[in-house]
Amino acid sequence: MLNKKVFRMELAFLLLSIVALMSSVYQARTEEPPVTRARIDIRPDVLHLGCPRNLIACYVELPEGYRPANVDVSSIRLNRTFSPLRPFTIGDHDNDGIPDLCIMFERAPIVRYIMRSVDITQIMEQGSVTAALSVAGCLNDGTAFRGTDTIKIVVPIRAL
Repeated sequence: MLNKKVFRMELAFLLLSIVALMSSVYQARTEEPPVTRARIDIRPDVLHLGCPRNLIACYVELPEGYRPANVDVSSIRLNRTFSPLRPFTIGDHDNDGIPDLCIMFERAPIVRYIMRSVDITQIMEQGSVTAALSVAGCLNDGTAFRGTDTIKIVVPIRAL
């Protein structure tokens, strides 16, 4: 009788240990990795719909301790949708002494994407609309980064 009681207690303890272990494994897999805030500067700040330019430049400036050369460019997405074009460059476009990564995106698909999600009435009344664009990606070591910039889209008067 005593052996059955001890066996049941050991079995219960073993089952509880397995449940606790499984719970910690599940939590480790579902927790979001920390995200590093990047400073994003999208150029031009104002997109004129009648303009013939076909590229949008995006400058990614990482915080101290991170280097643009360590960015996995293939992981970068603008608004979780658009991949950058190649080649990319590393420079210091704002002359602040902090290196930044310059990546380019095709302009037309991004404008179409923004125009599908804005209030057309606002554009008709005001001639412009602002849109927040976010850029996210990873470094080669898996560290995630993300940042946002706001641009303005202007509709030419003749198009209204």
